[in-house]
Amino acid sequence: MSECFRWAEDGGGYIVRLYEAGRSTAQAEITFASNVKSVSECSLLEENRQPVVLTNGKASLTFRPFEIKTLLLRH
Repeated sequence: MSECFRWAEDGGGYIVRLYEAGRSTAQAEITFASNVKSVSECSLLEENRQPVVLTNGKASLTFRPFEIKTLLLRH
């Protein structure tokens, strides 16, 4: 489930915040618009960025119960 979509603090992309609300581990495949060139998972403060693998504009994510993920999208 998406909780947030906004400009990144540095102005260089967008932040998408997703979370798992079903009390279980979940797999998600997210398809991004063609203008998204890179995706990084980061902290709530947009730090500690870790690249997310994009394959044909899609990313696979695993969520633990109640986990929140913050993604930084660059175009």
